[in-house]
Amino acid sequence: MFRTAATPAVTALALLAASAGAAHAGIGDFAQAQADPVAMEAEINSQLAGRVFGYQYAIKQDGKLAVADAKGTALSAKDAGGAAVPMTSSTRMDIASATKTFTSISTLKLLKANGLTIESKVAPYLPSGWARGLGFGLRSTSSWLTSKDDDAVRFRHLLNHTSGVYQAVVKAIDSKQNEPAGNGWDGVQDVVQNGTIVDSDRKYHNYNFTVLRVLNAELYKRAAKKPAVTQANHAAYGLDAMRSSIFNPAGMENVTCTHPNPATAMKSYGLGATQQSKGTLHASGPETCAGHRGLVLSTIDHVQMLASLRSGDILEDDDLDTMDKLTIGWDERSGTGEWNGVYFHAGDLSGTHTCGATMDDGTQVSLMVNSEVVATAKPGGMNTVCGVVLSAYRAATD
Repeated sequence: MFRTAATPAVTALALLAASAGAAHAGIGDFAQAQADPVAMEAEINSQLAGRVFGYQYAIKQDGKLAVADAKGTALSAKDAGGAAVPMTSSTRMDIASATKTFTSISTLKLLKANGLTIESKVAPYLPSGWARGLGFGLRSTSSWLTSKDDDAVRFRHLLNHTSGVYQAVVKAIDSKQNEPAGNGWDGVQDVVQNGTIVDSDRKYHNYNFTVLRVLNAELYKRAAKKPAVTQANHAAYGLDAMRSSIFNPAGMENVTCTHPNPATAMKSYGLGATQQSKGTLHASGPETCAGHRGLVLSTIDHVQMLASLRSGDILEDDDLDTMDKLTIGWDERSGTGEWNGVYFHAGDLSGTHTCGATMDDGTQVSLMVNSEVVATAKPGGMNTVCGVVLSAYRAATD
């Protein structure tokens, strides 16, 4: 079990990474009393020990690793072909939708690198050959040919799920007309062709971030002067953008959307799994990386990014303020009600659950579980990993 660790070195990059500014609610700049990380750890173990197959967690405060540990199994004896493989806080797994926090940060930095803002319209940065529906159409110079809403989708609408894409996808599914063909390149084309009505009620949907994956590839191409964006290279461009703007400044090494060795990678398991259970390997395909899901991380990696984000190593203050105020890259409940002072995003796949959270007192937490989560019987017990994180934080601060 780790108790202390040195802050990782920050690499200065010429592209994108250089835009980070002074610390935002920076290290050592918190007036309130901080949560006790040991008390947080005790509450996490109280809620999860014996109720899930395996889990890992890491907690940082003021840029330093305070606690990191793991319990249970990453790979069953059946899957390992011998002895079970224990879970560790460095075991990597697909963090699912928690990837959206990374994608949001990358989008904000790419916009700034191209002289744009979240209020910039997305239409000029979509592939030129795609059919365009309402909201995504390039505005014609002849006003009588176009409605005022034909190119109304802005980056902000996708980043905070107010694009109307959710409603449009539901309509397409209900009508059985041009249902989006998955989360890859072809699916994004379908979403763009179907069109949308912006400033709809906020409704979370993966397709907002699959569209951003294609847009980010184009923004990266322009900033880095790369060859044209294609179906084959667009996700790789998105990952390269994350590498230069997030992973390298945060000191995160070898982050991808694939497992180096699928045969030995952590798997996910159902309730009541035993050492004779076979698990499922979750991994994003190369075409769906760096958008709505897909990054393969450990809690050590994850919490390192969250701490670097809050310390100013990754993002400038104005962009971090925008993230928080508009809950870009965060769950929409962040910062309000029971989540006051807590900004978080979950990632959920069948049998795999992730939560990354950053608190106003300078605490950052990553919690990952590789089986379904059982609610505790104790008062305040939660059956989601972010619920466990919140419960642990409140227990350590109340």
